[in-house]
Amino acid sequence: MVFENFQRLLLLICAFIFSFDVEVFSEIRLVDPLFILFLVISIKHWVKASFILVLVSVYLLALSFLHSVVSHDVGSLYRAGHFFKYLLIFIAFFFLYESRLRFKIALFEIKYAFLVAVLWIPLYHFLRIEGYIHGGYRPVSPFSTDYFASDAHLLACNLSIILFYFKAIYNGSDISRSVFVWLTIFAIFLTGSRTGIIGIFLVFMLNGNAKSILLGLCAIFVSLVFFLQLSDFVSSANLDESLIRVVDRFSKIDFSTDGSALGRIDKLNIALGEIQHYFYIIGVGVMGAGMTFYDGLVSILLVHGGFVWLVFVFGALLFFYVSLKEKEARNLLVIYISLNMITEYIFVNRSLIVFVIVMFYAIRGQKEGDDCNACR
Repeated sequence: MVFENFQRLLLLICAFIFSFDVEVFSEIRLVDPLFILFLVISIKHWVKASFILVLVSVYLLALSFLHSVVSHDVGSLYRAGHFFKYLLIFIAFFFLYESRLRFKIALFEIKYAFLVAVLWIPLYHFLRIEGYIHGGYRPVSPFSTDYFASDAHLLACNLSIILFYFKAIYNGSDISRSVFVWLTIFAIFLTGSRTGIIGIFLVFMLNGNAKSILLGLCAIFVSLVFFLQLSDFVSSANLDESLIRVVDRFSKIDFSTDGSALGRIDKLNIALGEIQHYFYIIGVGVMGAGMTFYDGLVSILLVHGGFVWLVFVFGALLFFYVSLKEKEARNLLVIYISLNMITEYIFVNRSLIVFVIVMFYAIRGQKEGDDCNACR
């Protein structure tokens, strides 16, 4: 009972502070050590995970060695936090199979993440329009230190994971399911992120038959019509134009003039340029990279470890996918990886926490139905 209460307290603290954008040291935020402690103490059989632990440890040692040998620029110790981020996702995978987490605690985390995202995003727009906060037209996480640094992609990704939960896993009534689904879709559109549109489509496409895909397309169409009408209302009422800019943001598909898309392509070229001296096989190391972030999963893996590390990471993800027996869990992994291809958020706690808890529910829910029923 003492252990369970401590475990619950840790997750409650993580749930409360995971959106705080406050760094402790070297890209490590306040929630990071607490969440990894929660994962570690929740794993009951470390022996079964020892093989992958050895692989990860060997890679980290090899990366450090390669960095010291081939890198001409040690760079900044600030980037050492990436070692932690790479290790974190593998520990999270161990947790999913060897966890002592109870479903009531997991369900609380899902509901909390839903409430924070769905309530905060409209509230952010309201507070910005009324002048209570000064920030960009696209929302950021609560308690952020910079309201002009958009977290739209992160929020859209988390909301897509939550949408998948309500669409594919949630055990409540059809009415409550529909309410939660539409509220989540509404919040996704308010982020102004095109990633969210892809997330909506993937959730419906992977969750069943042609009828489900049609419903997903209808949901996107109805939401677009609603937001276009809302934009017209905002414009005619001479109110703040941030909502119009949000709609314009996710409705534009001309990537040839999109600064964000072009910037990601440029950074991929930069990453390839940094490792061409090593024939693209190995990278320049975490601390030898020219930049901290490359706005792309492929880019960051290439510059840190070359194609060797790229193949290793995607091979590990494929291994995890094949080992999953539950259809919902496999689909969720596909959605998470797909939505995070254009960023490095797959290794970021603020994205990983929601994914891990929903994935835990997808994997263990069918095996321990009695516990699930007790959580409803």
